[in-house]
Amino acid sequence: MQFEQATLSDLLIPCYEKSETIYDVDLVQRLLEHFLVQEQTEGYSPSRQSFSEHKHAGSNLNAKARVARLVDSYLTEVSRDRNLSLTKFQVLAEALPESARVSDDGLYRAIDSYLKLEFLIKHGHFSD
Repeated sequence: MQFEQATLSDLLIPCYEKSETIYDVDLVQRLLEHFLVQEQTEGYSPSRQSFSEHKHAGSNLNAKARVARLVDSYLTEVSRDRNLSLTKFQVLAEALPESARVSDDGLYRAIDSYLKLEFLIKHGHFSD
């Protein structure tokens, strides 16, 4: 399966290390980095002809847009984990180029969810 064909449930892989996040955020980050390197490498292939380059560039944009929506949905889901550090959240949110997101709504939803949980934890309103 290609990363752009994955679903949210495909990425919700439990993390089995103690005191870590509920889901394996590091694994998803590595998968995303691999996807981006692969997309960049395929985009610079000198063996493609002009028409196929144009067609491939369009499919790259579509793939990146699908991955951006997937990552934003993933961030919204994992943002509810009180053990998710701001750094991990931020690195994953910033991993995609700005051009990959057609809309920032999903990212804003994830940030809002993260900040709401942080507020609840800080003010003692969060219980396990």
